[in-house]
Amino acid sequence: MTDDAQQIANDILAYLAKHPDAQDTLKGISEWWLSEQTGKPNTALVEEALKRLVTGGLVVAREREGA
Repeated sequence: MTDDAQQIANDILAYLAKHPDAQDTLKGISEWWLSEQTGKPNTALVEEALKRLVTGGLVVAREREGA
């Protein structure tokens, strides 16, 4: 994982520590969760960070029909 993606992963985990029931889309996480820490981050980096968090068992990914 790149340093930027690692920082984003850390920011996502920090957000979830404050909001443990939070759920959102990739776009929502990029625009709302992370905008205060980093401005609007690169969506590809957010996706990379999320994939690593899911693979590591730290975040659960859910797919909804039509989403």
